[in-house]
Amino acid sequence: MHYLYVLESLKCKRRYIGIAANTIKRLAEHNASKISSTKAYIPWRIVWVESFSNKFTAAARERELKKNAWKRYDLYEKIKQGPIV
Repeated sequence: MHYLYVLESLKCKRRYIGIAANTIKRLAEHNASKISSTKAYIPWRIVWVESFSNKFTAAARERELKKNAWKRYDLYEKIKQGPIV
C-alpha cells in the first residue's frame, strides 16, 4: 500500500502534499527537518490520507493534485470539514 498525505504546518497553516508507504515514518522525517522543502515550517501534522494499492497510482494522484489548483482547492475544502486519517 502507498498513501497520498496532506500535511499542515502548525506554525503557519501551510500545506504539503506527498506520498509514502509509511505516513507515520514520513511525518517524523518532516518534523525532524530531514526534508528540505518543509523544514522551515515545522511542526507538521497529517490532515488527510488517501490509500492506493501501489506507488504508481499514488504518484499519479499526487501529480493530479499538484498540477490542478482547483482540485487542490476542493481537497482543502474537505479538509476544513475535519481531518480524515
